[in-house]
Amino acid sequence: MNGIPATVYAVTTKSEDDRSAGEIWVSKGTGLVLREDTDTGLDDPSSKSHMSLTYDYSNVQSPAGVQ
Repeated sequence: MNGIPATVYAVTTKSEDDRSAGEIWVSKGTGLVLREDTDTGLDDPSSKSHMSLTYDYSNVQSPAGVQ
């Protein structure tokens, strides 16, 4: 993912009313989640949606005074 070696996991969820499916990219080096894609409403086209999240850790800093 963007040049970072990652493992991709497939995720499925099923409830009484619907199903969802997605993928999660996890960095092989840090174990941090890099991306998540989720499709919901697979059994009900009227409620179908897609969500894609990308995580960027390049400017993460600890709060002042915390080591």
